[in-house]
Amino acid sequence: MTGAVKFSMPEVHINPSTFAAAFRRFERAIELHENSLGPFESFQTGLAAKWEHYKEWLYLEAQRLQEVGSWKRKRIGTGEILKRVIASVEIFHDQHHRNNIVDWQGRFGPKSKSHQRLLDALTDKSLRKPAEEALWKMYAEPSSDPAECFGQLVELFGARYDLISYLFFVRDWTLFMPLRSTSFPEVFALLGVPHVMQKRCNWENYSGALARFREVHRHLMGYAIPDGVRLIDAHSFCWMLGNLPAPGEQMARAVIVPLSAEAGAAPIHGRGGGGLTQDQLDERLAGQRRIGDRAQAIVLDAERHRLAKNNPRLAERVRDVSDDLTLGYDIQSFTHDGQLKPIEVKAVAKWGADLRFFLSENERLRSQALPNYTFALVAHMDSNEPTIFEFQGATLPPAALHPVNYEVRLKGPTGS
Repeated sequence: MTGAVKFSMPEVHINPSTFAAAFRRFERAIELHENSLGPFESFQTGLAAKWEHYKEWLYLEAQRLQEVGSWKRKRIGTGEILKRVIASVEIFHDQHHRNNIVDWQGRFGPKSKSHQRLLDALTDKSLRKPAEEALWKMYAEPSSDPAECFGQLVELFGARYDLISYLFFVRDWTLFMPLRSTSFPEVFALLGVPHVMQKRCNWENYSGALARFREVHRHLMGYAIPDGVRLIDAHSFCWMLGNLPAPGEQMARAVIVPLSAEAGAAPIHGRGGGGLTQDQLDERLAGQRRIGDRAQAIVLDAERHRLAKNNPRLAERVRDVSDDLTLGYDIQSFTHDGQLKPIEVKAVAKWGADLRFFLSENERLRSQALPNYTFALVAHMDSNEPTIFEFQGATLPPAALHPVNYEVRLKGPTGS
């Protein structure tokens, strides 16, 4: 029933620079972990796969045990559906193949079992039929409303976040994720989207957590990670980010170097189109959006540090505005006397003696019109000594600009 139902979620936005800093921390934590299998490459390899691949196995095993396709409506109330759902919860093959998402083993007595009411319903005739009717609606009716199902399950089986979210995960892992109310709030706060979950086992709270996973997934998708990124990988990213020991080093603080803007060498092939395209430059810079996000995070940190020495309040107002493409710049910062300092961030690599980057027409126009508009060219960003080459937009020499693309507009045939 994958993708069978759609539902609304609250809007959640993670700042690109904030996510870039979190992703860098994630990479370093994996690389420095005592059981590391090497630098992070994908969620299907290395430490991420070793720790998190069991979730895919668990989902498939739970689906196999439930065998929803064999359910018969006329059997509701017999206990057959409950038995299958209980089996999908109580999964234990060995230490590496088990359900450790739900507290079902009752290490502190029956009351500590998250699924105790499922077990009670199996033996209590007055509970058995309503419980199986709710489970039928949950699993056998693809168009059933998730919010309504969530409320029914909480009413019947208790406000146990681990159990209810797991049952939704087994329903459709492309839409729903398993959760513990204590496992993810700290990570959501780190990502700049805090979300309190304890004692809030309800659909509104759950959909808010799902919205955060989807936003993490959106960012990861933009990073062109090999083998792709699924929603469950966004879940794994968050879990590992919160549970891996934080790397000892902080983000390397960049050195800001004033640059006198002078035109570099013209493209070898001149107007014939031999200059680098944006795609070619991106490929040489690693071919991933995370390069730009990382550059913005470095500049954001450097600007806050620069201002914090003399004016902490101004430093607190520095922010990433790169999502607003109409502005024509990435960072809203300030001069020491409080004037707005718009900063356009560019990740660059040195080509011979030149620094090369791409500029949109809106950015060019803004650089000439806005006071204190500043270009921040970030080089060596993955080293311990990143460098920011900084110059005023007004000093951008026209001779340094070389067209590489054209917008083509042709008049359509009459009457078409």
